[in-house]
Amino acid sequence: EYLEQIGLSRANVLYSGGGHFYILAPNIEDTKKAIDKLQAKMNRWLMENIGINLYLAIGMAECSANNLMKSEAQGNLFAIVNKKLKDDKTIRYSKDEDFLEYIFNVEKEKDTAKKECNICHNLVDKLWKYNSDEEIACEFCLNLYKLGQDILTQDLVFVISEEKIDGGIKIFGKDKDLYMYAVNIEDIDMFKGKILRIYSKNNLLENDLAIRLYLADYSAKNENDEVMTFDDLAKSSCKTDKGIKRLGVLRLDVDDLGIAFSSGFVSDKDKIEDNLRYATLSRYADLSKDISMFFKVAINKICAGDLTGCVDFEEKAFNIFGIAKAKKRKVNIIYAGGDDLFLVGAWDEVLEVAIDINRAFKQFTNGKLTLSAGMAMFSPTYPISKMAEIAGLLIQMSKNRKDKNSIALFGMETNLKANGQLECKHIYTWADFEMKVCKEKMNYLLARLSFDGDKFNKLSVGKSLIYRLMDLIQLADEDKLNIARFAYVLARMQPKQDKDEQKRKVYEDFVSKMYQWINNNEDKKQLATALNLLVYYLRDKKE
Repeated sequence: EYLEQIGLSRANVLYSGGGHFYILAPNIEDTKKAIDKLQAKMNRWLMENIGINLYLAIGMAECSANNLMKSEAQGNLFAIVNKKLKDDKTIRYSKDEDFLEYIFNVEKEKDTAKKECNICHNLVDKLWKYNSDEEIACEFCLNLYKLGQDILTQDLVFVISEEKIDGGIKIFGKDKDLYMYAVNIEDIDMFKGKILRIYSKNNLLENDLAIRLYLADYSAKNENDEVMTFDDLAKSSCKTDKGIKRLGVLRLDVDDLGIAFSSGFVSDKDKIEDNLRYATLSRYADLSKDISMFFKVAINKICAGDLTGCVDFEEKAFNIFGIAKAKKRKVNIIYAGGDDLFLVGAWDEVLEVAIDINRAFKQFTNGKLTLSAGMAMFSPTYPISKMAEIAGLLIQMSKNRKDKNSIALFGMETNLKANGQLECKHIYTWADFEMKVCKEKMNYLLARLSFDGDKFNKLSVGKSLIYRLMDLIQLADEDKLNIARFAYVLARMQPKQDKDEQKRKVYEDFVSKMYQWINNNEDKKQLATALNLLVYYLRDKKE
């Protein structure tokens, strides 16, 4: 709509994704006025149809051709635009001259007979049935719900039309309301030619009829080829007969992407005379496109278990507990685009696919960019908005580390020694989590301990012992006596005298390794995390 309003084409779009766009436009008064006018119209439309929770902010910076070609000013352009963008958010609706009068009239004309939508809380004339027999949703929310189902279950095209028929989602148009429909390609004749645009999802249509939009839409399917529900995903964690029934939630985004855009193609001034020769607009646009493609295309492949071209050829899909699994991950992508990702799934597979994504991104960027992530575990009935909020806080804790490039696990707790501040005790660099927690500590525990009865060359232990070791490790810093208690628990694991010599050697090696790890702060922390994972793996489904 913006491009048409100011007479431009998609060639003028530098970047579009993740709720952001950058457009290169003529620096003339008519263009500026058209942009401001359309912003005011769109924000009025958002307020009328959705409320004040969504707002379109605009920031503009003037530049010359020289600014875009080997100029010191080029690196500052995006910073100026983003500064003005933030300023615009602090003075919302300032470009809508009739805003106050509109608000006054809305309050004056409120119809008390209208009904409140349980989802968006807007007042409407009629409510509809929403995934139940209860009429609780407005037409807009109902159609969004249906669209979400269609995106995951059908190969569709998206039609933008001026015509309102059943099932269309009302969207903003610069001249009048438009409607979006998700339909099969053979059904577009129903619009009788009243079509403004057609978009295809991931696939390019043979006759170039549609604009292709990439979408990360991977979802796990059950035996009936239906999208797995949150409850299904939680039940599929670990094994069918073992492992806690929890949903894993992962949020992940790129570290310091703004810095990468402002200085990623700028060479060292002291070593290279022409240090800005690679800092061209086309390179920045290409960087934006490639990162967006990773989060929209590569993510689909990784979740589907296809690591071809994503990681080194000798690498396999990561596996924490060594359980035989299907190739396709039991995860559903909620959102992936721009530079961030939000997915849910069986908690162990969420952790494993996070490692795969980080491996792939490291190879994709040659190690020049890094990711930070937060992963938490929830009951499948927990509100997804709260899941996202908690996982978002964990991401922030990862980013608070000096070098970022980390994953924060499980959740947060109050640190009474630090004025009641929230902290996460399980934050690691990706390398430490993969190599130290999983491949070293977890693999060692799985190789030395038996949880299903007496086995050759393994120590038979119960879940209660694992719980006890985990608790004592976590309390070791608070009271040195807990180290003695830890030693006592280890002593009780000693095999009886009539057991074979090999098992006694396994026990001695295990005790030696435990003492080594508990006397080193980093090893102790990693062991605590590995034991946490082991407890989740061993717990009964009903627990």
